[in-house]
Amino acid sequence: DAFPEVSVAEDVLYVDHGDVATSAGSGAGIDLCLHLVRSDLGSSYAAQVARSMVLPPHRDGSQLPYAPPPGL
Repeated sequence: DAFPEVSVAEDVLYVDHGDVATSAGSGAGIDLCLHLVRSDLGSSYAAQVARSMVLPPHRDGSQLPYAPPPGL
């Protein structure tokens, strides 16, 4: 209610609106960083960075970025 113009995208790992980028958590923060590298320096360079971190070059975000509360 404090920020009525803000909407939450619950089914994505990160959002990049150009001047503002945010992620769903620490793992998704790495995905966002790779996205920003890909945007600035290209897919090939981002893939090299991901390989050096032993990560996939791109996750599609098909898994929800949060765990359900216990008991649900």
